[in-house]
Amino acid sequence: DKYKLRGSTDRYFSNGITLEYQFPEEFVRGHRVQSWFPTLPDKEWRKSKLFMAVGVRMYTPVDVSITTVDSTDRPYAGWAYIGLGSVSSKFSKSERLTTLYSVGVIGPAAAQKWGQRAWHRLINENDPKGWDNQIANDIALNVHYLYEKRIFYPTERLETIGLMEVNAGTVTNFIGVGGQTRLGIFNDFFYNSSGLKMKNKVYSEKRLKKTPFPQNLNRKFQIYFTARTSFRFALDNSTLEGGIFSYKRSRYVLTSDQITRFYLNSKFGLTMVLNKFSISYSQLYRTKEFINGNATHWGSIKLVFGLGG
Repeated sequence: DKYKLRGSTDRYFSNGITLEYQFPEEFVRGHRVQSWFPTLPDKEWRKSKLFMAVGVRMYTPVDVSITTVDSTDRPYAGWAYIGLGSVSSKFSKSERLTTLYSVGVIGPAAAQKWGQRAWHRLINENDPKGWDNQIANDIALNVHYLYEKRIFYPTERLETIGLMEVNAGTVTNFIGVGGQTRLGIFNDFFYNSSGLKMKNKVYSEKRLKKTPFPQNLNRKFQIYFTARTSFRFALDNSTLEGGIFSYKRSRYVLTSDQITRFYLNSKFGLTMVLNKFSISYSQLYRTKEFINGNATHWGSIKLVFGLGG
């Protein structure tokens, strides 16, 4: 998700990679695993997809050149996980519910100390010195729900989608509300969860009547700008406060009263799609997550490949 070429920019969210695989629709249709996930009502117009995800996250203080703890800054933290998720889309009402269940570890077992040091050696940057002070090992159980609904679509080139999200588990607990605007040439967000061109289809008149812009169902070429913002209320954050079972064993953590309860996430990006390949570049911005912290921003690259029809 994020690539750094200067050690001076390693601060807060320092690096992350996520790999996802979405199972073919025919593979999961009627599979009992789908019963593990909430779905939107109205089976006639609902489409559900399952996906797997593997990810790592790396967090560092501002100055990675010192070996001692900086009591004014955040602790080092690593997080690694594997997850199983579901995307339930209700095309007729322009609604989507995405669920991700994940399990993993935070702390040295996530191997982010090794990852950052290897990357810094590769780009000839100074070796990060403070990873021995990272938060202690703990279990990382996480559940994330994201509900999205289109609320404004005056033309085929512009739409606004509202969102609500809830995250619960041993990593972080928060709720959020916000929205996303897309401007350009794009496919319907709620008909095909990958956003790529699907195999050629003949759409029934009944289905075509459920979309305001039928030409947006299955474009081969897309290019559009995205602006996404969410406001979050955070109850806790184990990458700052330490794991719920092991925080007392961590060399340095922040206390609960040092956490910023309200913060803002924003994302601005450009996406281009050609047939079954998509590339996106985004800049993300987040206001401070703890009292002595600062706002931060980072870049993200996303690649999507279609393997089937």
